[in-house]
Amino acid sequence: MADQPNVPPHLAEQIDRLFLALKSMPELLQTGRAYGVTVGLSPALAQQMTSVHGEEASAVILNT
Repeated sequence: MADQPNVPPHLAEQIDRLFLALKSMPELLQTGRAYGVTVGLSPALAQQMTSVHGEEASAVILNT
């Protein structure tokens, strides 16, 4: 994914908002599977979140 083009600023802002929203609901991400509720991210989206938010994003992404 290193050759992935940078996303435009307006999309980067929306990706940041999505990350913050996911981060704000840890119970849903951690226990939702028990109820058939899951959240999925594309590899490109997960990589973008990780490149901006580092380990904090990795912890959130592990639960998607």
